[in-house]
Amino acid sequence: MRRLVLVPTAALALFLTACSDNDTPSTPGNIGNPVVASNDDSNYLASVKQSLSTEGYDVTDITDSDLLDVGKDFCTLLDSGETFNSMGKAYLGGGIDPEFAGVIMGSAIGALCPEHKGQIPGN
Repeated sequence: MRRLVLVPTAALALFLTACSDNDTPSTPGNIGNPVVASNDDSNYLASVKQSLSTEGYDVTDITDSDLLDVGKDFCTLLDSGETFNSMGKAYLGGGIDPEFAGVIMGSAIGALCPEHKGQIPGN
C-alpha cells in the first residue's frame, strides 16, 4: 500500500494558492481546522478517499480539511478560466503523482464543480 503523506497535499495546496486569484486562499495555517461539510463536500470526500484507497494510497494521514481545500481550490481555478488539461499538466509538472492528481481533479468536478464536466477529455 502506498502511503499518502501530507507533504504532497500541502505542496499541491500551496501550488494552487499561488496560482489562484482567490482573496481567501487556503494556507498552511488553515490545515487541520474543523470543517463543516455540505452534501457536496461529503460526496467529494467519500469519492476521494475511496478512489485513493483503490489506487493503493493510505489516506489516514490526511485530513478532510486538507482534501477539501485542494478540491475547492481546483474548482476555483477552473472557475477563473484555467482548463482541466492545463491544471493536469501543472500538477504533473509540480511533481504531483498522476493518480493522486487524477483522483482530486475527477472527484472535485464530480462533486464540487460539476459545471466543469465538459472540460474532462472524452466527455
